Amino acid sequence: MAGNRVGSDQEARIADGERMKVVAIIQVRAGSTRLPNKAFLPLAGKSMTQNILERVKRASKINEVVLAFPHTGTDADTTFADLAVRCGVDYYRGTGIDENDLVGRYLAAAKCFNADVVVRIPGDNPCVEYNAVDAAIDEYLRVPYSFYSNTTAQVGSVAVDGIGAEVFSLSRLKWLDRITEGCALHREHPHRYFEECQHEYGNGIRFWNGGEAVRLDVNAQEDYDCIAEIYSHFN
Repeated sequence: MAGNRVGSDQEARIADGERMKVVAIIQVRAGSTRLPNKAFLPLAGKSMTQNILERVKRASKINEVVLAFPHTGTDADTTFADLAVRCGVDYYRGTGIDENDLVGRYLAAAKCFNADVVVRIPGDNPCVEYNAVDAAIDEYLRVPYSFYSNTTAQVGSVAVDGIGAEVFSLSRLKWLDRITEGCALHREHPHRYFEECQHEYGNGIRFWNGGEAVRLDVNAQEDYDCIAEIYSHFN
């Protein structure tokens, strides 16, 4: 594979066919500024977070599902923990980690659950598809890439954002933690570094590069209203 191989211990082991522990980590928080408490907003009688957890659990290539949230000292901490237990998944409370530091939260959660391969799924993607998650893991393990994403993917003739996952190794995440130190933008948006530096990696990174896509993520009230209609229609 072409590209930068720094920090790729797990990637080398994957290339040798060694079995890896695959952990899906779903990031959530209650403190969204554009749409506060969106993680708890209802979709077809369940919270957005519960819907995401149930959809991700259907993926067959994942060994463990973890709900990762910041330790805020508020009722949201207990609500997230209770929800994870109710859905039969593990959870990680990011004690001592800034809630905007997603690289730090993902790394701590990955270490806590002994992940070799990390599957990143944002908590604002309520239409995530288990078969798209499985496809991302399969493709990552087949090559492997330094970083693979099909969060935006082609569905028939339409590009759709919010249905897949990002996949990378624990060693790659440790490496990202080192090189993004002090950069708030890349700490909060782990994929941004890879997006911006694709030219340095050759074929080592896979993103959707086909232009504009239909968005199925929830960032603002109008996004939620649209997704709520979709859930209401299809239940």
